[in-house]
Amino acid sequence: TPITPRTPPVTHLSYTKTVGLLDSRIQGLGGWTLDVHHAYDTISHTLYLGDGTKRNAEFLGSTLSGFAGNGTATRSGDGGPATSAGFINPRSIVPMPDGAVLISDLDVIRRVGLDGRVDQIAGKGGNFTGGDVPYSQASFGSIVELGISADGSVFIADNTYKIVRRIDDNEIIRTFAGGGAILPSSVPTLATELDLGIISHLAVTTDGVAFITAFDKPGIVRVGLDGRGTLLPGSDSLIPAGSSAPGLAVSSERRTLYVTTLGKIFRYSGQEFQEVELTGISGSEAPIALGMSKTGGLHFTTSSGRLFKLENDVPILIPLPGELNFAFDIEIGEDKAIYVAEPQSYFVRKITDALPAYSDSVFSI
Repeated sequence: TPITPRTPPVTHLSYTKTVGLLDSRIQGLGGWTLDVHHAYDTISHTLYLGDGTKRNAEFLGSTLSGFAGNGTATRSGDGGPATSAGFINPRSIVPMPDGAVLISDLDVIRRVGLDGRVDQIAGKGGNFTGGDVPYSQASFGSIVELGISADGSVFIADNTYKIVRRIDDNEIIRTFAGGGAILPSSVPTLATELDLGIISHLAVTTDGVAFITAFDKPGIVRVGLDGRGTLLPGSDSLIPAGSSAPGLAVSSERRTLYVTTLGKIFRYSGQEFQEVELTGISGSEAPIALGMSKTGGLHFTTSSGRLFKLENDVPILIPLPGELNFAFDIEIGEDKAIYVAEPQSYFVRKITDALPAYSDSVFSI
């Protein structure tokens, strides 16, 4: 009896790369180039020299520079350069649409403008300020994480008072979730009636849906647009009470939540939690902080101080000229710069490409 041979195994690998040559006609010299005139393609990050040779920025790696903090655990320097200022606990960061960056510093919020100047904008110290007040008059306990939605509302997770507060477009701060006595469950409950516990992390979608974890409570709480909170199914077994603080990041476009726990990364898209296979990363190198770009690209740091981005579920190492020091929070700005909060070393650092990208696809030099 003839035996039908098996179909040979086929492995598919998808790889995206910009190819081609620079069209010299855009310089208006009939297709000729001058050796002193160069052009830079921001899509492929390629510098085309006028003598016909080219250089690619992919081989230059990324730059790692100080953005805020002077390495001392003292709050100082408001009104001056952020790199000369002292921070007590720069734990969370939020890049703003106007290019400024907000940094939580224990019980205050400080802003670094485009000119590099740092100023305290919220947190006056003293007793806790509840109720609806202008954010400049509010007091905080210990700010553990910041978040932002597309309308510019800033979310503030305070693990001393176990609440999340929200600054709206009228610059009024209100309690968004927490402060109640009801334990989160699968039953939708008004978020302000929930006992969130000692909050560890917060992630916010562009339309204002929030995900919250706690040091002393199991699972992940989702607060929807209706102001009601529920416990995500299966999250209480994935993140038991007392586990190490998991990191959170959410892709608004894909409605996908990522969480780091148990030394792994899990993905949740509304059905169940699935582990992301971190190919090429040893089991002893645990992911710590997560950050999501505006286009939905996930970045994460590891316990060894390395930075990765996830492309097609494959971790890609981002070469840095140094190691990160236990990054608690990473965020990607509108300009694609990566901001890293290192509270143990009292710094916020900034990672950028060796050659920048601009609005035009190709420009001449």
